[in-house]
Amino acid sequence: MSGSPLFSPRALFVGCLSLYLLIGVHFYMANPGGSGLYLPYNIVGWCFVSLLISFGCWQLVRTRELIISPLHLLGWLAFILLCIPIAYPNVLNIDYALPRLLGLGGGLALYFALLQFRFTPAQLRSGLYLVLGCAAIELVLGMVQYFVLTPGNWLGYNTLANRPYGIFQQPNVMASFVATSLGISLYLCGQLPGKQLKLWQLMLHGWVIIAGVLLLVVLQSRTGQAGGILAVVLLLPLVVKKAPVRARNWLFAALLGIGLGIASYYGVAGSKRPDTIYTQPGLRAVIYSQSIDLFTEQPWLGAGYGNFERAFVLHYAKSPDRKPEDAQILQGLTYPHDELLYWAVEGGSFLLWGSCW
Repeated sequence: MSGSPLFSPRALFVGCLSLYLLIGVHFYMANPGGSGLYLPYNIVGWCFVSLLISFGCWQLVRTRELIISPLHLLGWLAFILLCIPIAYPNVLNIDYALPRLLGLGGGLALYFALLQFRFTPAQLRSGLYLVLGCAAIELVLGMVQYFVLTPGNWLGYNTLANRPYGIFQQPNVMASFVATSLGISLYLCGQLPGKQLKLWQLMLHGWVIIAGVLLLVVLQSRTGQAGGILAVVLLLPLVVKKAPVRARNWLFAALLGIGLGIASYYGVAGSKRPDTIYTQPGLRAVIYSQSIDLFTEQPWLGAGYGNFERAFVLHYAKSPDRKPEDAQILQGLTYPHDELLYWAVEGGSFLLWGSCW
C-alpha cells in the first residue's frame, strides 16, 4: 500500500494540504472568543498541520535524505534565542508564552516537512493557487457578511458594526489575509508561463482582486491597507518587466475594486471609523512609546515571559504623559500591536534579536 503513488507521502501531503486550504480553514463553530486553541478553527488547523508534519517525516525516512535550507537553519537559531528567556528568574506566567513558542516551533516543523519533497517551481505555483482558492472562499464569506447577513444571523456576525472578518473573528486579521492574497495574485501574474491565462485563472484572479480590494476599503484596517499597498509596490516592477499586459489588467481590476469599495462603504449601513485614523496614530502611538520605554528600562532580561500586561499597566500608571480617558482602554492591553515590541518587552535583547531574525 505504501508503494502506491496514491498513498505516497507526497500525494498524501498534497491531498491533506488541499483539504485544509479548501475546506478545513473555513470550519465554523460558535465560540466565546479568545485566542489560540480556544478558537475551533485553530484546533482544526493544527489537526491538519500535525498530519502534514508527519508526512514530511515519513518522506525523510523513506528517502533517507535530509533536506534543509539556510533560511530554515536561521529559523531554528532564532527559535533557540527565543527560548533562552524561559530560564530567566523574572518569568512568572510561562503558560502565557508557551503557546507562542509552540506555534513558532510547529511552523518551523511544517516548513521542514515541506522541504523534504523538493517541489518544482510549477508545483509550488500550484500550491500558491491553493492559497488563492482559500482566499477566494474567505472573500465569499466576507462579502456575505457585509452585504447579505441580517441581525440575529446564525454566524453571530455583528451587522451593526459590519466589519467583515471571514472565519478569523477579527477584522485586522481578515484584512492582513486579504492583503496577502493580493500579493500572491500579483506574484503569480508575473511568474506564470505563456501569454494567456486560462479561464479559471482569470476568474480566480479577478474575484480575488476585485473582492479583496473592495473588502480592504470597507474594513478600514490600516494594517491591511498598508500591507496590500506595500505588496503591490514591491511586486509591481517585477510583474511589469515579465508580463506588462497582466500587470496592467491587474491594476485595472484593483482600481475597479477601489471604486466598488468606496461605493459600498457609503452605500451600506454599518459603523464607520473616523477619517482621523489615517491622519492620527491614536492610542497606537502611546502603546508604542510606552513599550519602547519598558524595553529601555529592562533591555537585557525584559519584563519576563507572559508579563507584558502587568508590566505595561504598572509602567503606564507611573508615566507623566498618561491621560485618564485612555487608562481604561490600556489597562486590558495584552499585546502591543507589534511583534518585535512584544518579544523585546518580555524577553529583552535575546528576544529582540531572535524575532528580528
